[in-house]
Amino acid sequence: MSSPWDTIVIGGGLSGLSAAVTLARADQRTLLLEQRAATGGLAAPGRFDTGAVAPPVRQDNGMLPLGLLRHLRLAKHGLTAKHAVPALHVLLQEGGCITVRSNASQTEASIARHHAADAKNYRRYAGLAQKVAPALARLLQHPGPANGIRALPLILKGLRWWKMPAMHELLRLAPMSAQDFLDQWFVTDSLKAALAIPAFQAAWGGPFYPFGALHILIQEALSSHFVTGGMAAVATSLERAAVHHGVTIQTGNRAERILLASDGTVRGVQLADGATIAAPSVIAACSPRVVYQQLIEHRHLDQGFLWQARHLKSRGTTAHLALLLNSVPEALAPRARCAPGIEALEQSFDKMKQGEIPEAFALEIEVHADPPALSVLAHFVPHTVQGGWTSEARRELAHRILAPLKPHLPGPVLSSRLLTPEDLELDYQLPGGHLYHVERSPDQMLAQPLHGWKPPAKGLYLASSGTTHGGGSVCTSGLVAARALLRAKKQSRLEMRRTRRF
Repeated sequence: MSSPWDTIVIGGGLSGLSAAVTLARADQRTLLLEQRAATGGLAAPGRFDTGAVAPPVRQDNGMLPLGLLRHLRLAKHGLTAKHAVPALHVLLQEGGCITVRSNASQTEASIARHHAADAKNYRRYAGLAQKVAPALARLLQHPGPANGIRALPLILKGLRWWKMPAMHELLRLAPMSAQDFLDQWFVTDSLKAALAIPAFQAAWGGPFYPFGALHILIQEALSSHFVTGGMAAVATSLERAAVHHGVTIQTGNRAERILLASDGTVRGVQLADGATIAAPSVIAACSPRVVYQQLIEHRHLDQGFLWQARHLKSRGTTAHLALLLNSVPEALAPRARCAPGIEALEQSFDKMKQGEIPEAFALEIEVHADPPALSVLAHFVPHTVQGGWTSEARRELAHRILAPLKPHLPGPVLSSRLLTPEDLELDYQLPGGHLYHVERSPDQMLAQPLHGWKPPAKGLYLASSGTTHGGGSVCTSGLVAARALLRAKKQSRLEMRRTRRF
């Protein structure tokens, strides 16, 4: 085999890029392989039929930790962070909208125009989110142990930061469904449905499913710093940083197999064209399901482990609709949410499970200015529908997503680009079309050691959104995997020195 690289990174999404930058800054000779024509993954912009730039699929702009931004020094490569959370418009089914701002008093005033009791309770709700945010953020950005349930002592250690009543409150709230959690604070159904949307982003379940409250609190904990230019700007600055630090990036180059020696130690990577590249370490920034089911030969895995790997769940329920407009819709800028109500969302989830297109969806909207466009994530879209995703079915889906937004648009839609969960699976190699690679259900996050940062092969590390660490925060999984690899190499060097002494 050829090419004496220290580490090969498989996958050029945000996590893969952040891992490559971290390694290159530590003087590791790093090769990044990306099978698509450009890096960035879901954060890379697409194209409308007209040729205009389409917004990327990823919208989680606020999930980029400020400490990580500083560590990667992305400001030197054109990325600018905003310390204030931009306004969020909640479109109400009964008419009008509520604007949620970082200033709680302004949010209260907006809610008070529709419901006085909800306005009063919002300050308590925001206070709870601020209270749990520091500890949750610390826990989610910590690598923890590689083996599932052993993370529990770390969680309990983090909870000691608080007084006992606060700890009990979090343990009481976390298992709640989104409905039960939000019913404690609010009456306005559309407001509750909009605030519940984080519970549906990465988990399989409707508003009545348990642990929805935990997902809501996680997003509140991690959403604090937004960047100018959105996720596409993050991808661009990461690629610039990688090139600046000497990372070799090969696009249009697919990894076919991670090569392991008979003792399970990484030897390199085999490409789709049959060529092999030698390296003692590999960071796989792709879905854990892809790693275990396609990239590693099964003879290298314990049969019990392999059985669990085959049952990793990644059922995607989100579609992306990009709309090209003639001007910016100020009523929705910079971002908005729209949902019909808690009961209606549960009905949508039930229809989705039957392979039917629901009447209404939970919508997340992001406004782009150049060119004027909307990026819409629609939750509760089935991966496959009865009869398949025919042209008629796709038109019907786009029509139902667009219907509640039409009154807020400044003019006609010039072009559109629709990606169903099935499209996302095929175009981005996401098993099940899941945006975060693996469902974030309690059993998969704690009870299974399958998608922690360190799988059972020496020199192999996982760094995708499907890993247990990070909680969905942008780039964190790549940083954690790269740091773990560097620690292991440092420890190996120290052991070699001790051996030579004796």
